[in-house]
Amino acid sequence: MKKVLIHSGKMENHSIAMKNSLEGLHYSPYETGNMQGCQSNSIDQLRDSILNMIEGLEYFVKVTQTDAGRIERLGELFEQQDKSLGQRMQGLKKAK
Repeated sequence: MKKVLIHSGKMENHSIAMKNSLEGLHYSPYETGNMQGCQSNSIDQLRDSILNMIEGLEYFVKVTQTDAGRIERLGELFEQQDKSLGQRMQGLKKAK
């Protein structure tokens, strides 16, 4: 395990630089009362995302059911072809 060394002077300079870069932004949700709006927007976005995920899953289920039906039908057709080829081969063996 490595030891992480932190220099307090560098951290102070970094925090001052970050503070100076953020001074142009005047968004303070706790001071202006915007926090409730932020939370409700986040909840709305979460709800929309969950609904989109559910709709996507429903579409995925429909597609996989359709594909499963097609694969089952292909299996039946291959089985019929195998049987008819087997009967032909049996007929050829008997004819010899």
